[in-house]
Formats: sequence, structure tokens, C-alpha cells
Amino acid sequence: MKAFSDLYRRFDSATSTRAKLTAMVEAFAAARADPTQWASAAWMVYFLSGGKPRQTVPTRILWRLAVEGSKLPEWLCAECYGNVGDLAETLTLLLPEGVAGEAVSLDVWMRERLLPLPSLDEEERYARLEVWVAALPQDQRLAFFKPSCTLNNNSLTQASQYLSKRRGRKRADMKRRQKPAQDRR
Repeated sequence: MKAFSDLYRRFDSATSTRAKLTAMVEAFAAARADPTQWASAAWMVYFLSGGKPRQTVPTRILWRLAVEGSKLPEWLCAECYGNVGDLAETLTLLLPEGVAGEAVSLDVWMRERLLPLPSLDEEERYARLEVWVAALPQDQRLAFFKPSCTLNNNSLTQASQYLSKRRGRKRADMKRRQKPAQDRR
């Protein structure tokens, strides 16, 4: 999860495409060097290409976590959300600092934690989410909440659009190169 949250943070703060591309190259080079991170790298590709898992945690549970976890009145949480405009970011900002817990890969977060949540009842989902968030360091929370909320992030969307455009240009160039010289005239 740390590698994904680092990549996410770099994407969110970068303004140039080159900086975003450099962040991706570095993240995937690190994952390539460590076979235990290959599945997490596949999840990163999934998110970068615009993939969104089905909502694993209903908004009402996330909202409950914001109100109960922050120990703020609901009206104040609503005002914060109104100013921030994004539930994942609001949760990241409102919830108290977590204790650094175990290092869990993005693959484990998705396969073993988030994706199985819909099969549980609401109270069990809330209890697990509360424990997991309390163990997450502050700098990893936004990357955790974005897939949980299935909300769109402009930085990741822009990167996936950029990659799609490049992929489309490469395909067009390859098709052009495959044609015999006389056909190009």
C-alpha cells in the first residue's frame, strides 16, 4: 500500500506529465525488482488505466466513520465535506492520526480486505474499516479511501488519458510503418 500511496501522492502533487511519467517508471521499476510486489503493481496498472472496483463500502458507513471517528458533530463534518468536496479527502483530513500498523501490500488490501467487504453485514464492515483505518499512517489514507469510495481522481485520470493517447499514437505509427512505401503516397 505504501508504494501505491507514494505514487498517488506524487501524481497528485505533480503538474507536469514528465513528473508523472517519472513517478510511474520509478514505482514500476521498484515493483519489478521485488516479485512480492508484482500483484500490487498489477493493481496499480488497473487503477492508472481507469479501473474502479465496485463500491466496497457504502457511503453511509464511510460517513459514519467520519462522524464517529473524528468525534465531531455531524453538522461540522458536513461543513468540512462541503468545503473539501470529496469524501475520501474529507475522511483523510478529519480522522485522527493512526498508529503505524503492519505493512500491507496493495494486493492484500484489495483481494483480502476491500473486495470481500460487501459479503459482510454492515456492522462487521464498519468494525473492520475502523480497525484498518486506525492502523494506517496518515500519508497512506487518501490512497486507501479513493478505491474504497470509488471516487475519481483527476491526477490518475489524466495519467491514464495520457497513456491512452500515447498508446493510440504508437498503434497509428506502427500501422503506418507496416504499410508498404507505395501505399503511403
